[in-house]
Amino acid sequence: YAAASPTYSLQAQGNMARLDGAIPEQFGRLECFPDFAAQPYLEYAGNEQYLYMLLCIGRGEYEVEGVFIEDTALSSFEDVETEIVAPNVPPSLFPVNVTTSTEVSGQEAENGVALGPFTANAAGTTANRLAIDVLAPRGLYEVNVTTGGLNSKSIFFTVQARQIDDGGSPLGSWVTLGTETLTAATLTPQRRSYSYGVPTAGRYEVKLTRTNADDTGTTVGHTLDWVGLRAYLIDSADFGDCTLLAVRARATNQLSSTSSRKIAVIATRKLPIWDGEAWSVNNET
Repeated sequence: YAAASPTYSLQAQGNMARLDGAIPEQFGRLECFPDFAAQPYLEYAGNEQYLYMLLCIGRGEYEVEGVFIEDTALSSFEDVETEIVAPNVPPSLFPVNVTTSTEVSGQEAENGVALGPFTANAAGTTANRLAIDVLAPRGLYEVNVTTGGLNSKSIFFTVQARQIDDGGSPLGSWVTLGTETLTAATLTPQRRSYSYGVPTAGRYEVKLTRTNADDTGTTVGHTLDWVGLRAYLIDSADFGDCTLLAVRARATNQLSSTSSRKIAVIATRKLPIWDGEAWSVNNET
């Protein structure tokens, strides 16, 4: 449907998801805060958190001269990668068709008690990879009463998945995706992501079971929380005649959860020009 242009409207600055909204089309040189083209998601690499975002600059082709977080150039932030994706070209910086379960939200794992099962992907979708995030919120350690230093502690857990139909009924038996060990000697909270291929692409539910007892001593950090579950869907997304911006950013003290949703782009629309006889290739207008 026809909608008024937001160019001269008063509205909060920031990147938004506009479900069922019109894809923006810009002309000339403008600064914009692109809409999300896919659901953002988080992963851990080592003990570092990374944010993955795919943004839609607009319909057509653009010359991008700068990417900013509010008024600060993105190059001023540590460990940020970007990719400008031309129309009709699939993004290559990271998988973009990823869904995150809202049911997994920091449940504490206890020895021998399965957490879940929780559904990883929605009805009508097909996943070929699953991932989980875990957190040791107190760190992993045992104080050495002789030296005052820290001895290492380990947590063991298994991750299992089972294929289900669109109604949630099982289609097979449980399959062990991984038997994991998390070991450290630190007071710093430990975050890890584990990714697994699945035997057959489909819809899945996942459960996690801790397999050793939580040492609850006052001089020990030995707790495990399940904080995330993602499904990587078979990527059939076609973004068509749109220019996209893919951003992979490491969470630092420079980059807060608020500022990460204020990515701005200065871009100029590129269009063909009629010279009286033929149309040119796309040029900045």
